[in-house]
Amino acid sequence: MAKKQSNINTNIAGSLSALTGTSSTTTTITTSGSNLVYAANNGTLVWSGTKATYHVLGEDVEVSSSYKDGNTAMMIATLNVLGKPFLDELHKNSVFFPTEIEQYLEKKFKWIERDKKIDNIIN
Repeated sequence: MAKKQSNINTNIAGSLSALTGTSSTTTTITTSGSNLVYAANNGTLVWSGTKATYHVLGEDVEVSSSYKDGNTAMMIATLNVLGKPFLDELHKNSVFFPTEIEQYLEKKFKWIERDKKIDNIIN
């Protein structure tokens, strides 16, 4: 019986860029701490990925990406330290986070701004 093979090519950020081969079983592939599950049957791939979680401004935010991107994690770490001015500079350069994170940041910065205004009125 011939051994079945799968070729996996990943880019430098650890994302899964190509998968070829055949298999009659389900296989779990782990990249950067996230599981990607695929089942191949007669050359047809079926994907099922878990959500990636990032720690943004003190809270965990899940995104629909099936792997954790190193560039996104680095931008979030910088954002956690530098705050809104960093986000504004990213947007000026047409760099955006995944939709779930962008929505969370919009709400979070509105809350922060509101709290600052309340503190200014009280003091």
